[in-house]
Amino acid sequence: VMLKAASGGGGRGMRVCRSMAEVAPNFERCSSEAAAAFGDSRVFVEEFVEDAKHLEVQVLWDAHGDGVHLFERDCTLQRQRQKIIEQVSKDLYVLRRAAEVYQRLMDRFAPQQKTNYVELLNEWAVGFYTELDFLSEVENQLSIRDVLVNRNDTAVDGIYVPYAVEHLCTSRVAVTEWIDGAKLSTATPATIKALTPIAQEAFLVQLLESGTFHADPHPGNLFLMDDGRLGLLDFGLVARVRRDDQDTMVSSIIHLANKDFPSLVDDFIALEVLPKDTQRATVIPLMDKALSPYIAGGGAKQFERRVKESYGIDADADLTKAVGGFQAMTQDALTVLNDVPFSIPPYFALLGRAIVTLEGIALSADDEFNMYEATAPYARRTLLTPRTAGGRALLRAAFLSSGGRRALRQGLKLPRPWRWRPWRWRPWRVA
Repeated sequence: VMLKAASGGGGRGMRVCRSMAEVAPNFERCSSEAAAAFGDSRVFVEEFVEDAKHLEVQVLWDAHGDGVHLFERDCTLQRQRQKIIEQVSKDLYVLRRAAEVYQRLMDRFAPQQKTNYVELLNEWAVGFYTELDFLSEVENQLSIRDVLVNRNDTAVDGIYVPYAVEHLCTSRVAVTEWIDGAKLSTATPATIKALTPIAQEAFLVQLLESGTFHADPHPGNLFLMDDGRLGLLDFGLVARVRRDDQDTMVSSIIHLANKDFPSLVDDFIALEVLPKDTQRATVIPLMDKALSPYIAGGGAKQFERRVKESYGIDADADLTKAVGGFQAMTQDALTVLNDVPFSIPPYFALLGRAIVTLEGIALSADDEFNMYEATAPYARRTLLTPRTAGGRALLRAAFLSSGGRRALRQGLKLPRPWRWRPWRWRPWRVA
């Protein structure tokens, strides 16, 4: 038999008893676990079926005894686990108190740092609770499906987002289209490398076009469909970007491409990463040293090699043993922490998580992958089709600067302009 907590879920308060001698001690354990986890010590007994075959029937019933079957339609059914909201709330409460303590310590000992860690955690908490509301998840899924699949101006070839059976969805149950395939994590490196540009464009369309992006694109949520397309799953955790911030992100990519670090500082101020009174004389050299090796191209190994070169460290040296260069790197890091009052906007945490996850997937198949190189061409094309006053101002500024005109030529894939150089006529010298 199986002993199971009457108010339980998630495997807590469950024990299998294969003899009468095991019932009494297991009953005590189950009862105490149930009381601690669910506040209810009651336990019931049911028959334990070993080596059972799993038969899945797509029929839904409500509390009033009304049932509906889903005909021949293939779909997936996602149900919220019992007590999950209570468990998450306890964890977030502890984290919130810890963030308050950490915030007070930072305010006292590092007042130059402007990041609000409590607000940062609040943003995470909103994301967690939103992910537990399946109606919100379905709304996110349909919104991103509209952008990536339905709209002609933003649809991405090779990307698919399943539809939802809306009239069957509730806050605790999500019913969506079934798609055949396998998780991207099971694909070969060659397949992942071929799909990386498609996934990259889909993410940039979400980030820079729609303003709503999938914030949890790990390999389990990326599905390699049998027809070769890449399916996106699980839209519980998304983040939203303001239209003005989208324009500024495009601007920052263009300025980074041109190594225009003074303008990049302006972009960071507009994104509220840096304060308006930023000490440019301190920030700009650090930006140059940190970002120039990355935008030079190549993958993580090339970036590491260039960073070592900039600090005078041998290519094969261990950073922890290269005393001189390591000390210089540490000094720059301390300068950033002590003298640069940067902050992290709340949605940047989710954005950074999504970017790091996607880059990690790409690097697993291609160690020469560079996120900047993959992003810059799309940013240049976006620059040419402004939709806001800020975007149009950015385009005008690009026309007026040599670096901006270079970015426009690269976005349009135009040849370098031909320059007419008049001949210098010189008289013949007669001996």
